[in-house]
Amino acid sequence: MADHTLCLTGGTGYIGRHLRALLAAQNVGLVLIGRPGMQAVAEHGTETGLLWEDPKDLAQTLAKLNNPVVINLAGHFVKSHTPSDINDIVAGNLTYPTQIFEACTLGGVTRLVNVGTSWEFSDKGAQEAFNLYAAVKAANAVVARWYAREAGLRIVNLKLNDTYGGEDTRLKLMPLLKKQAQAGTQVKLGFSDQRLNLLFIDDVLSGILAAVERTAHIDKGNVQETFLLADETVSLGDLVARIQSGPAPNLNVTFQSTAPEDSTLRDVWDDAPRLTGWKPAVNLDDGLAHYLSPKDSA
Repeated sequence: MADHTLCLTGGTGYIGRHLRALLAAQNVGLVLIGRPGMQAVAEHGTETGLLWEDPKDLAQTLAKLNNPVVINLAGHFVKSHTPSDINDIVAGNLTYPTQIFEACTLGGVTRLVNVGTSWEFSDKGAQEAFNLYAAVKAANAVVARWYAREAGLRIVNLKLNDTYGGEDTRLKLMPLLKKQAQAGTQVKLGFSDQRLNLLFIDDVLSGILAAVERTAHIDKGNVQETFLLADETVSLGDLVARIQSGPAPNLNVTFQSTAPEDSTLRDVWDDAPRLTGWKPAVNLDDGLAHYLSPKDSA
């Protein structure tokens, strides 16, 4: 990492916080890029928080850095939106990232990792967004490709699926199961045959950093669309059974008796293109044990 300067958006989110902690532990410097007009707060001695007003302003700072690489983790997730969510979804997933792309172009930054979601695609690889959040993320990826072509950027459009592990306060499946297992109370889940691909946080971070390195091997003006996925895809029912037979035997779960309408679920694209040169290191059973074992919950 010594030959370039890492710059990060979305540093206060689930993945961003874990990435910052990892880089600080490795004594790797990091430049934090917050929203326009908002000071990005550095929490580690290796971090620098920026304050900027517009893309031209940010570009002037980026131009002074040593071989900067931008990691765009910023986003605003809403699974099922209401009209009041629209402005935040567009601002967080499209407007703000576009300002970052513009600043990169003006500041001479050529390398960018742009993080999106597997929900931009169907389980067969068609570009069919699952919800408005995924549709706006897909629009983000289109805009990134335009900047790559017009300004000679080298971009990895990196798609994430389900992630888990570490300190996780999100309203997601794995934090719910962990909470219920600790409390010993019953939880009702969806259709047991729903398929899941869960990537442990350590592998998420290693994949993002591998994508950073990958940008150096992409020709200027090109974009690589690629995914971070675990090696194993399991059903929800199998996941629960493995948790009950392993780290959390007291987990009490019931399932819906019938499958929901097809439109309410999104399956896993098993043949999605994986990031070149990267493989996950944590298998599902080890990840579940690390995340759910009582000794790791204190």
